Amino acid sequence: MRSLIALFALLIGFRTWASEVEVMRLDLRPSGSRVVYKAAFNQQKCEFIPGVKPRFYRDVITPLGTWQQEQNFLDRLYFGVKEQSIAPDKLRLVLNAADNIELLAIPVKVGGDCIIKRVMNDQIGPKEIGSIEIVLDMTFGVPVLSEVIIENHDNIKFKKSKLRPWDLSGYFPIYEAHVGLGINLHSNIYKENDKRFWRTDPALEPVPLALIRIGPFFLNKDGAGVLLLPFEKATLLATFHIDGEPFRADGYRERKKSIYSGFIFKVKDFYLQYFKDIGNVSRGWVANLAWNPEWHVSNQYSISPRIMIQRWDGDYTDYYFGTDSHESTRLGGIYQADPVLNGLYTVTQSYRWGRLKGLLVTELKLYGDSVKNSPLTKQRSEFRLITGFLYNLF
Repeated sequence: MRSLIALFALLIGFRTWASEVEVMRLDLRPSGSRVVYKAAFNQQKCEFIPGVKPRFYRDVITPLGTWQQEQNFLDRLYFGVKEQSIAPDKLRLVLNAADNIELLAIPVKVGGDCIIKRVMNDQIGPKEIGSIEIVLDMTFGVPVLSEVIIENHDNIKFKKSKLRPWDLSGYFPIYEAHVGLGINLHSNIYKENDKRFWRTDPALEPVPLALIRIGPFFLNKDGAGVLLLPFEKATLLATFHIDGEPFRADGYRERKKSIYSGFIFKVKDFYLQYFKDIGNVSRGWVANLAWNPEWHVSNQYSISPRIMIQRWDGDYTDYYFGTDSHESTRLGGIYQADPVLNGLYTVTQSYRWGRLKGLLVTELKLYGDSVKNSPLTKQRSEFRLITGFLYNLF
């Protein structure tokens, strides 16, 4: 009986001193609603209660009053908690759309009162904040981030700073568009090639750069595709693109590019890609297995190495590097190219200045024996250097 009374008293005491406290609030413009984060808190001790996860919801403010709205897809995508840690003296949150920024809530006793000090820690350093305002652009009827206005608390004065979408690592807008231009300097493995921009060694050609994406659908300079499985550590994409090893010279049949369809399956830093000719040019297929991490050295600079093994089947290799009977008089005989394994090593670097992003790609490709031994080629390796700029339209 005494133990039941003690347990009842303990529960009454816990309910008296433990409650929820608002640790962070994001005001959304122009809707006027706000996203609120709350955590379990012991008012008597002025500390958080470890082991109890914080929760978040949206307050919708109307002329008739304020009511709570359940989390929708966009709320979880942008405002969901990616990382969290709770200690009695500090609560740490990292949100999905800003995984390069820590939001900290620190309980502090001032006189006889307990207050929550809010701190934002980015790559510049920690700063105490008064409020965070999220400005959304509704131009196409779907909200995308325009800017984040932060009221910083500095020496009892409040001043405002801004973050734009490109300042937030992890932000994935519903739609986006980038356009630009680059140049591609590359060596030429063919002994001769009359294709435009392939007549010299090394060859120099302009490269249009573009990316347009609406939800899971995307279009870039190489082709188009759709995101089928959008998991955090594994994704599956269906793709359509133009590929091939173009070649044209007097006395030879022309080797043309074609349309290929396939998929890309990514797991963490690795991906498997397969695509097959659906344009009835080579009728072959290509498979790529690659290690391709991306490291964000800073919020502006990132570097991404890639080590890839590439497999060309016999139809693909023979179409581009084999020779036919009518070509044999010039080459001394028919050459049939077998399936081949190629290797690639690529380093992609990017640096961002606001809406403008600079790219630098260096690549070394080593071809297998079927390509090296072709009477059309003069060497095994090919070096490529691509540089250019992309401008973020929205």
